[in-house]
Amino acid sequence: MRNRKLALILIAAILFDMACVCTGTTSLSPATPTPPAPPGASQANPSGIISKLVLAKDVQGDQMEPVNPTNVFAPADTIHAVVAIENAPGNTSFKAIWYAVDVGSSSRNQEIDSTDLASEGTRNLDFSLSPNEKWPAGKYKVEIYVNGNLDQVVQFSVK
Repeated sequence: MRNRKLALILIAAILFDMACVCTGTTSLSPATPTPPAPPGASQANPSGIISKLVLAKDVQGDQMEPVNPTNVFAPADTIHAVVAIENAPGNTSFKAIWYAVDVGSSSRNQEIDSTDLASEGTRNLDFSLSPNEKWPAGKYKVEIYVNGNLDQVVQFSVK
């Protein structure tokens, strides 16, 4: 008789767990919500106006063509974010915000500098960042905004 009660309890527990699994919950652990994005995380929403974003050590000519494209820079380098735009309507606003993501200090995602400009048509835009002395080794990023909306993000490092 005792074995029969134990078997019935065990069958009831299994059936209860199966019913909970079918509804997406379990009796053993509560549902956990999706954690929010970490601070400083960037979610780009491309506008279609930027066709290409290249980091480079320099630019040349009136067309501002990137020279020595790279994502790794030396501490004394000027960093160029060359943004190729296509068919931008008149007076489209562009903004570059430069960040130190992880340079070994206690502050992360620290804004370094920003530049705003307006442009139109199909051309290259050059957003550049020069060090006052030398860049600390570490991880960096530049965010490019079009009409106030985050459009592109590119990571780079200084070694």
